[in-house]
Amino acid sequence: MTVPSGEIMERKTKEELRAEIERLRTQLTVYEATLKNAATTDIHLPADLQPNHRRPHPCRKQLSLERDRFYKVLDQLPALVYLQAPDYSIPFANRTFIDNFGSYRGAPCYRIIHDRDTPCDDCSTFKVFDNGRARKWDLHDKDKDAFFEIHEIPFADSDGSPLVMVLGIDVTRRRKARLALQQSEEEKRLLTAQLEAVPDGLVLFDLDGKILWSNRHVMSLLQLDEPLQPGQVCHGAIYRHAVCTDCPVQPCIEEGVFQERELLDQDGRQLHFRCYPIRNDEGRVERVILNISDTSRNFNRRINHLRAGQLAAIGELSAGIAHEINNPLNGIINFAQILKDNPEVLRQHPEIPERMLSEGERIARIVSGLLGFSREPDDQLQLIDPRDLVRDVLLLVETQMRNEGIHVEIKTEPEAPLILAQPQKLEHVLFNLLSNARHALNARFPLPDKAKRIRVLIRRQRELLQFRIEDAGVGIAAENLPHLCSPFFTTKPEGEGTGLGLSICWQLVKEHGGQLRFDSSPGRGTRAIVDLPLQPPR
Repeated sequence: MTVPSGEIMERKTKEELRAEIERLRTQLTVYEATLKNAATTDIHLPADLQPNHRRPHPCRKQLSLERDRFYKVLDQLPALVYLQAPDYSIPFANRTFIDNFGSYRGAPCYRIIHDRDTPCDDCSTFKVFDNGRARKWDLHDKDKDAFFEIHEIPFADSDGSPLVMVLGIDVTRRRKARLALQQSEEEKRLLTAQLEAVPDGLVLFDLDGKILWSNRHVMSLLQLDEPLQPGQVCHGAIYRHAVCTDCPVQPCIEEGVFQERELLDQDGRQLHFRCYPIRNDEGRVERVILNISDTSRNFNRRINHLRAGQLAAIGELSAGIAHEINNPLNGIINFAQILKDNPEVLRQHPEIPERMLSEGERIARIVSGLLGFSREPDDQLQLIDPRDLVRDVLLLVETQMRNEGIHVEIKTEPEAPLILAQPQKLEHVLFNLLSNARHALNARFPLPDKAKRIRVLIRRQRELLQFRIEDAGVGIAAENLPHLCSPFFTTKPEGEGTGLGLSICWQLVKEHGGQLRFDSSPGRGTRAIVDLPLQPPR
């Protein structure tokens, strides 16, 4: 335990006081003994040196000097010092005593110190008179909230009469520092207990990336054989020889901003790492704290919601897709029947096989798109063309859009780049946004109208790829815009929406390191904007 500097000074002062007082008392005792011995010795002096002419004994003079010096030392001490006589009088008190209690002459000790008219019932000082042994005890002045360490030491006056020297050392700073330390340790104990109860792993780092503290849950989350030790570097604790390439701690230390990562461990668990900078009063980063949580359950829940959304979308599209497949299928059947009935027709119409092949390829594209949309999402990043992404989604919805009188316009800027992404997840986002635009248009225009249009814009915005989906539908009230991506929030009539669609879309875009935002007002339509970084997040 570190001793506060104030306490060290108090301790040193107290020890010096004791040493100086003891030294002076010893000298006084020696001189008094010498003087007494001289007084009892038969000294033969010449006639001219008889009493009227006798010089003072040198020991008596030295004793007086030492006693004066002793009182001067006591007078300068930063402690209460006074001499107590058996008759309750105070023959001497130092300046500190006078500053606190006033003049000590002409009144008994109990009136000067305790403002009493009668002696104290249980006076500690008189116990020293009784047994001649020094005493030490503690005093708490409740009025001043001050603490004193009282030393009572047997003392003899110059004539040998008994006195008690009372020394009161102010230990308020030391006592309060000790109480503050005890309180701090108790608060630390309670805080540690609370942090240990948190189901997440918590690790505190210094600016060198060394561990200062961690709770017990880190071991189980990182599947460590031993707890993390203060002074270890993180990657050394988890058996790596170099800093992890996706480490959130080092960027948090260097950049002083919040960092987060989501990683799959070797057992397939989804771990969420969040690192926060801790700043001092001047705003400088002093520490960083890492929060580790197992989000496998939430991850699986999101996947289930995504699957549910996909199945609901497939159900909604089933009629249009069936019609989209049925038309080319009927064409193939008709051509096949013609060829069966009259094989010679090929001579007059040699394009029939090509048309049959074209219709079959159209069916294959529709089925392929449907299978791609409905299969389990794959976390593997792929290099994809954003134009193909939009085309594949429109292939699923174009029949339904056409039947409802909705025209879809696609505009792609020439510099729109390829991106690394998870195509199924982005298809789900685009499908959901197109579906919302369709619902908004149908709500505003139940019948065919030239304003029933959806514009899809694909363009590059600096280091981002941007999808913009604009409609002229009913629009969204300003107070609802901040809540669009909140789970279970919906502006659709009861029974027509779960409130999970945009929440899932927001999460999927976030997983790509992007942003999903909306610009809308009632009666003017809505613009949904998806910004994706060209470089995928670490």
